[in-house]
Amino acid sequence: MVSDLVRIHHAAYTDDIPFWIEQTEGLDPILEIGCGHGRLTLPLLEVGHHLVGVDRDPKSLAYLGSVIEGLKGEAQQRVRLVRSDILTFHPRVCFASVIIPCNTYSTFNAKDRVLLLEKADSCLRPGGLLVISLPNPLQTQKILKDLREMEASDPPELETVITHPKTGLPVQVSSRLRSGQESLLWDWIYDHLHPNGKVARQVVTAEHFLASREEIKAELEQAGFRDLRCRGNYSGEEYTESSPYLILICQK
Repeated sequence: MVSDLVRIHHAAYTDDIPFWIEQTEGLDPILEIGCGHGRLTLPLLEVGHHLVGVDRDPKSLAYLGSVIEGLKGEAQQRVRLVRSDILTFHPRVCFASVIIPCNTYSTFNAKDRVLLLEKADSCLRPGGLLVISLPNPLQTQKILKDLREMEASDPPELETVITHPKTGLPVQVSSRLRSGQESLLWDWIYDHLHPNGKVARQVVTAEHFLASREEIKAELEQAGFRDLRCRGNYSGEEYTESSPYLILICQK
């Protein structure tokens, strides 16, 4: 059930969707790494793209598969879902574009990022496009530094309230940041509020490994990618120290 809560919680975020549609225009097929419940997959299908979505989570893929089965027309023929670790994924085709959205790239440690970029390179056609989005490294590094100096985690901060898909009762969604040994731990806390006052809590933690923009650029160059452009948000503005994101766009 926590998978459904994650899906409902994140479904409201749509600010990045026009960006991904624009970046991949005319670049089919697409390989989406970390497709999850299809928050981005489904809009890409709606505008006519052909794509393969890869994810390790069976529950999110099962949900996405059920939605795709209900699509009308030939949309079902334009998508294939694969349950796999991307590092061991063996595609049947070469892709015109590979996208790593939704902060997925920062969930790989330094060693696995090298393997991830090697995989992206092997999946792309010559001249193919690679697009990666992740939190601004300068901001995540500052957050981690502050947490370590305080020797404490952030108190949970209420983000929103969603409705439980089975009970119809409210679920408070809070977030909390913690310091890991070499990473920033981001907890999403789901508090299911029962009428009798009971609270059922479920926590989903994402681990984000820190790397500077310079380190990431070096990783891309080492993997053979070129024409690197850095953007700071989904409106396409240039990256600055205060940007919310680091978005990297490059070619094989």
